[in-house]
Amino acid sequence: MIDSILTQYPFLGYVLPVCLGAFIGWITNKVAIKMIFRPLRAHYILGWRIPFTPGIIPKGKDRIARSIGSISENLVKIEAIKQTLLSDNILGRINRYIDEFVAKQSKNGETLREFITHAVPADVFDELLQNTKNDMAAELNRMLNNSEFIETVADKIIEHVELKISSMDILGLGVFSSLTGIQRKINSYLRDSIRKVLADNIRSIIENNAEGIVYSICNKGINKVMAIPVSSIVRDQKSSIDALKEYLIDGYKKGVDKYLPRIVENINISKIVENSVLELDVLEVEKLLLEVIANELKWIERLGALLGALLGILNIFI
Repeated sequence: MIDSILTQYPFLGYVLPVCLGAFIGWITNKVAIKMIFRPLRAHYILGWRIPFTPGIIPKGKDRIARSIGSISENLVKIEAIKQTLLSDNILGRINRYIDEFVAKQSKNGETLREFITHAVPADVFDELLQNTKNDMAAELNRMLNNSEFIETVADKIIEHVELKISSMDILGLGVFSSLTGIQRKINSYLRDSIRKVLADNIRSIIENNAEGIVYSICNKGINKVMAIPVSSIVRDQKSSIDALKEYLIDGYKKGVDKYLPRIVENINISKIVENSVLELDVLEVEKLLLEVIANELKWIERLGALLGALLGILNIFI
């Protein structure tokens, strides 16, 4: 039958080998490409695994993941990362972010406490604030009860009294003229006694009253600060904020320079990448690869068709 068709249409003897060769070349490459990804798992017949199952990528996923991880580690260079993190582009973004943040907060009517509790739970912050008040009060109370501090206060009181007596004498008021003698006596005989009495009285006053007074002062002071509007702080402290911005950017630069090498050394980049690839589903891997090389794979199919057609042409002349 084929011979009769070829006899009736002799040109098919030239066309069919070419078309058949092109089709075989195209379908062969298409199947080969498909076998890179499929089948997804091994198939068996009577306990015997069918060859080429699973596909190349499903079968070698572990090995591919290790290879990609190794390549990633070799590509990651500390200096390249540092240059990127310290580039004008990144530093400009940080600078703009700070400026935008400050501009936004300049219109923020929240109190400082309300602003902070956006980042820290209110109960945690209140506990921290209470501990701060207690610590400050305890430290100030300790300072007030320090013997050196009490004696210094006593000395200052005596100096103040002496200065007042001198001032009265300098005024030339006869009624106070005898005070100069008192002053000399204080200086010569009574200073140490008066100093001790004053120190004892100051110590007694502090021991009996300071703790409650100091805590009250700390409590009111901190509460007053927490009630200040954020916008007021930003507007009133513009120069300080500008200095803080420079400090933050400078700290960022120093931090990158100092800590980046340590961070990279302690991060197993290859293992991270390897685990990330292993976590991907094979279908996801196929989708990702096809997004990159789909066009090239099409040309491989077309090249197969071209080579098949050329073989068909050669077959005509052999």
